[in-house]
Amino acid sequence: MNLRNSAIALTAATFSTLASAEASRAIVTATNNPDARLVEAGAYSGVARLSLTNVSGNTTSCTGSLLRDGLHLLTAAHCVTDGRGDRDIVSATASFTELTSSFSVATNGFFILPGWQGDLLSGNDLAILKLNRRVVGVDRYGIYRDTDEVGQIFTKVGYGRIGTGNLGERADLFGRGKLFGQNRFDARAEDFPNLIPNSTPGSQLLFDFDNGRPANNFFADSDLGLGSREVNTAPGDSGSPAFIGKLIAGITTYGERGTGSTDLDDTVNSSFGEYSSETRVSSYRGYIARVLDGTINPSYIPASVLASAATGRDASGTSSVALADSLDTNRETDESSASATVPEPSSLMSLLAATVWGAVCVWKRKPKAGKQLSS
Repeated sequence: MNLRNSAIALTAATFSTLASAEASRAIVTATNNPDARLVEAGAYSGVARLSLTNVSGNTTSCTGSLLRDGLHLLTAAHCVTDGRGDRDIVSATASFTELTSSFSVATNGFFILPGWQGDLLSGNDLAILKLNRRVVGVDRYGIYRDTDEVGQIFTKVGYGRIGTGNLGERADLFGRGKLFGQNRFDARAEDFPNLIPNSTPGSQLLFDFDNGRPANNFFADSDLGLGSREVNTAPGDSGSPAFIGKLIAGITTYGERGTGSTDLDDTVNSSFGEYSSETRVSSYRGYIARVLDGTINPSYIPASVLASAATGRDASGTSSVALADSLDTNRETDESSASATVPEPSSLMSLLAATVWGAVCVWKRKPKAGKQLSS
């Protein structure tokens, strides 16, 4: 497969995430109707909106999915860590559209994949959250265990921002509800070392946001999209599941535009011509099983992170890209002024559905020391 964009020019899209890393995007649809991809009542009921508060008191939003035991949620590591990969989330709750009460994550219920170092491009962006009580009355999901994801169509479900493929994600449309759409896995990160130079083999699955035009097809040898079903992710979609059938095959991590030659508007905003990354769940099936079996120790907030928060210093040391969406009151002001290079991140974020003329994409990032970052 020949890649049109052989180098990566990280452009921090305007997303706020729980971590300094960039997170995945929210659903962007191909139609001009921002509500076209709202999930019907009862569908994908085990996909939850996560509200997370860090050591500095900033609150962000990501997405997670309920695993088979009804007690654990699968999400992205960047949602619960700082730019160095250290846990910095003090408290978290999960809310399901179909249920009236929310569920708290246990204090000792944070499990962050040991290989995660806060670098979205390197991969290993996976975390599991254990709730204080078991969830009943909603769907529970198994994980995809085969390694034949590339070429397969997946369904994305998340709570991020929405928008259109022509205009990109919109910060003012965050929180509209649970969104869905489809896309196709085009490649693995290790297939393109010039684009993503230090990716952990087997850690990431890539897909692009197509509008049916070869000029906007990021992966030149891939298909031209799924028409009105095509979507991309956006802020708030970080950690959201990508389903092959009824199994979780991917977790939203980040979005990017490479050198930008295919990007419709030269801005990392989940518009047509960009690409996104998903954590490849099949590579971590052993770790997930051990967490559910209770044989893995939880992750705690390091003393250095707590000390940095107490003195008002940023513990991450880097401006990372994540796909979480800030829930702070100053979100819109910060996001509108943020624009830097960054991966999908963390944007961070929710699903994006795209048609030949439009799609909705959302990317999110984790706020840093009281300030919202763009991702």
